[in-house]
Amino acid sequence: MKRVLYWCALISSLAVLAMLLTLWIRTASVCDKAVFRHHHGHAALLDVTNWSIESSYLGVGFLRYRSVYVNRDEVRWRTNMLSDTKDGFRWRVYDHPQFNLSTYYIRAPRRFGFSYENSSRGTAEGTGGFGSRRVLLVPHWFLVALAAVFPSFGAARLARRWRSRRRARQGLCPRCGYDLRGAPGVCPECGAAAPLPAPSPTTTDDGAMMP
Repeated sequence: MKRVLYWCALISSLAVLAMLLTLWIRTASVCDKAVFRHHHGHAALLDVTNWSIESSYLGVGFLRYRSVYVNRDEVRWRTNMLSDTKDGFRWRVYDHPQFNLSTYYIRAPRRFGFSYENSSRGTAEGTGGFGSRRVLLVPHWFLVALAAVFPSFGAARLARRWRSRRRARQGLCPRCGYDLRGAPGVCPECGAAAPLPAPSPTTTDDGAMMP
C-alpha cells in the first residue's frame, strides 16, 4: 500500500510540476485565468464574489474579489448583466494581460516577487455599495521549486537503488562500493550487510550439471 501511495504522489507531483512549467512558459505571450463566480441578492441588494487564479508574467495570483451593490437601479442593471453568464467555473486566456488582471493593479510592494494586498473600497459613485479585494502574488520560480522537491527526492532514491544494484552485481558493497569479492558477508569498510554471491553451478565427473 505504501508503494502505491508513493508512486501516486510521485506521478501527481510530476503532473503539477509540468503544469506549472507550462503556465510559466505561456506567460511570454498570454495570461491564463481561472475564475469561479457566485452571486446572490434581491431587488435592493446584490452580492457578487469572484475567486480566481491568474498566471501572468508577474507570477501566480490568488484572488478573492467581492462587490456589494445596494442602489436599486445599479442592482437591476448588474443582475441583468450577470444573467447573460452563469455562475461557476470559467477558464479564460488573455493576449493583453495588463488590461484584465487584478494582480497588475496591486499597489502593495513586491519583495522577491511576493506580494499581498487586503483592501476595501467604495463602488462606483451613486451605487451606494462597497467592495473588498484580497490578492496573494507568488512568483513562478517559487512554485516550480516547491513542486520539484518531491520528484527530486524520488529521482535521488531511484539513482541510489540503481547504484546499489550495479555495485552488488560487480561484487562491491552496495553502500560504499568497497570490493567484497575477497570478504563476502559484511563490509569491513562501513559494516553494511553485503549480499552473498550466488552459488556457481558444479559438474559431476561425467560432465553433467548439478544444481
